[in-house]
Order: sequence, then C-alpha cells, then structure tokens
Amino acid sequence: MLPVGLGLQLGDPQHTAFIGVAAGIGASGAPNALSSAGTFPIQVASVFRLSEKLNLMSRVRAVWLINDTPRDDGARSASFCDELDGMLAIQRSRHMNYLDGYYVGLAYRELNGARFVGAVIGIGVGEEIFDEDRR
Repeated sequence: MLPVGLGLQLGDPQHTAFIGVAAGIGASGAPNALSSAGTFPIQVASVFRLSEKLNLMSRVRAVWLINDTPRDDGARSASFCDELDGMLAIQRSRHMNYLDGYYVGLAYRELNGARFVGAVIGIGVGEEIFDEDRR
C-alpha cells in the first residue's frame, strides 16, 4: 500500500502528462519459497499523452526490506535498495481521460538476487466510472 504521495498533472484539461511519487509500508513473502519481510516501497509513476488515444506509461519502484532477511541486497544493479521493479507500457485510451483504457508493455524486476523480464497487460478504469455524463 502506498498511502503517501504527491502528483503533478500538466496540461489540464487534456491531461498531457502526469508524474507522481508515492511511499508506503507493506509485507511480502511466500511460504516455503520466499522469506517474509516488511517492506518500505517508494514508487515514481508517469503517464505522457502521445496522441489523442495513445499514452506512454512508466513506473519504477525501489523497495527496502525492514527486517534482516536473506533477501537483503537482492537488487544486483541497484545497490541503494533491496528490490527493484519497473514497467514501460503503451496505453490506448477510450476517451480524453488518460487513466482509462487497455495497456501492453514490458516489466522488469530484481528480487532475491534474480532478474526477471516479462510482458504486462492491463486496463485502467480512470475517472470514467465516476463520470455520469459518459454513462
């Protein structure tokens, strides 16, 4: 959970860009696979409008483990944190709101001394579900 953060929206009402930073506290682990740990994540996210229907989305998250576990220093290329992950995706918006629409992209993660690269797909619901004029 990332309950504390700041965001900057540029280009209102077209929402041409959004940049945000958030921090929080959490827990992670998996029985018999990944040791449990308290976490302190900090995340930077951005959305940039490329055209009326296309957006570039990005996210980088650095995680520090609160308690001492074998997972400490698990991000090999980022000595300043214990875990690192990120995403870069293209989103096709359904409306002028950059928060709604399907997206596809690449994900990267460093955790417990291993590196992962994968694909990500998803949908953002944005403000559309709260906008009575669009129903």
